Amino acid sequence: MSWTPEEMEIRLSLQLLVVSLMMASAASQQNFCLNTTVLRTQTACHSCTISMFIPCPSGSKRTPGSLTSGCKYHVKTSSLKLAISGCSFECYREVQVKNCCPGYWGPDCMECPDRANRPCSSRGVCSDGLGGNGTCSCQVGFAGTACEDCAPGRYGATCSSECTCVHGLCGSGLKGDGRCTCFSGYKGPSCDQELPECAALSCQQNSRCMEEALTGKLVCQCLPGYERLGPQCI
Repeated sequence: MSWTPEEMEIRLSLQLLVVSLMMASAASQQNFCLNTTVLRTQTACHSCTISMFIPCPSGSKRTPGSLTSGCKYHVKTSSLKLAISGCSFECYREVQVKNCCPGYWGPDCMECPDRANRPCSSRGVCSDGLGGNGTCSCQVGFAGTACEDCAPGRYGATCSSECTCVHGLCGSGLKGDGRCTCFSGYKGPSCDQELPECAALSCQQNSRCMEEALTGKLVCQCLPGYERLGPQCI
């Protein structure tokens, strides 16, 4: 049987797709782990004298030292119902439950942000497990899908330092130094000092003292999103 070049190309693509799906399925299975869970049940209250003859449910074992007294069981007669003090004990059995391995989440056990062996960049906790959604709850000061950067307004290797820029942009982030780049019309380490020339202009609401692009002269210009209508910015 002969194949045309187009048929050969389609057949090869299908083969590659099947292999890819098989590899993905195998990789997914590696992300599942079996955890041992102990299920415990308490027997119904019964006469203490026959306690040693009461069996546990099928597949369960009696928990040593779990016999307790003081419960009540009832005995019916033709004329009344008696409440008698009795005993009860605990039974247990171990079952293996299929779950995602640590660092994986959801029905398909997908890898947590960053990577499974250090989820959330080791700066937060991943919502893992079969019922997880893979989101990171970052430590204080960190932010991002994988807690990979500082939260807004913080800087430094531990994101513990806070920016102090009042009217300017802060050198924030993991590699930031916290230095302020002041907006036009302000100066000082924290950009909180208005230039005397700007103060003299007394810029109205929704406007700011800025340098004119062509002349370099300080004038009142409307903030982004506003436009001038007479003396006001609206």
